[in-house]
Amino acid sequence: MNSQPSITIDATPQFELSPHLYMQFMEPLGVTDGSVEAAWDHQAGDWRPDVVEVTRQLAPGMVRWGGCLSSYYRWEEA
Repeated sequence: MNSQPSITIDATPQFELSPHLYMQFMEPLGVTDGSVEAAWDHQAGDWRPDVVEVTRQLAPGMVRWGGCLSSYYRWEEA
């Protein structure tokens, strides 16, 4: 018997996901990697307007301050 290994994936949803699980992750600039830094316009000292517009179009249900950031970010002062 010369059989080849195979995997079968059933992509049928098993349960409904809350729409609140999908969001945008935008940390404060200056403390993250270059992918977030690219959204900041250093000459204007503000978010790039195209990034703001795309974020508005996405209409995230929430913006999360995740990971260890919440340990040292002074959100009460923001």
